[in-house]
Amino acid sequence: MCAGFLSSFAFLAVSVLIGLLCCFWGHRSFKIVLGIVGFAAGAYLGAIVAAHYTGGFGVIAVIAGVIGGLIGGSLVVAVYYAGVFVLGALGGWVIYTMITGAAGYGPHTVLLILLALLGGILAIFFQKFIIIVSTAFLGSWLIVSSGFSLLGSGLGPLDLFYYPERLLRPVGGLNTIIVICWVALGIAGSIFQFRFSEYSRNAIAPKPAE
Repeated sequence: MCAGFLSSFAFLAVSVLIGLLCCFWGHRSFKIVLGIVGFAAGAYLGAIVAAHYTGGFGVIAVIAGVIGGLIGGSLVVAVYYAGVFVLGALGGWVIYTMITGAAGYGPHTVLLILLALLGGILAIFFQKFIIIVSTAFLGSWLIVSSGFSLLGSGLGPLDLFYYPERLLRPVGGLNTIIVICWVALGIAGSIFQFRFSEYSRNAIAPKPAE
């Protein structure tokens, strides 16, 4: 049931829309992005725990996922710095996954946790930079992975975390095209956010008196 939902048109279409928001307006609408990240993390944990005790992803797991998502989204938005830390940690997770995937190895749990913690700490001290880059690349991944999945590639948004070595190892073919699109769109999203942020700051800055 869970696998079918993750590959459904509705889930993929919503993922593309969320990806667009994160990629190009992640810093501008950061509290919304935080809520989405918190909801996703809470829903995932709630569904996994419920599925473990009920023996599968049934109705109870779905309900637990929704409840966990609402709790996670509310907590992350309410505790701003915790949300910034979570986003930075997720960015560190993605970077480490990219490195190990390109090398052809699965992530090592201890190193994965350490780099996630490092990403979270850096996000606290360099908020604007980490928020923009993390949301741009996370958003671009959602857009590219969900978009190609809608076109029939069989790729899903979670494959980056489940099968990084299969996706990111440079062996050519469709996966290489997907990674190139992801990185290019992530860079474009970062540039757009930095320029939009600079434009907004200049627009609201008071003009010097003549």
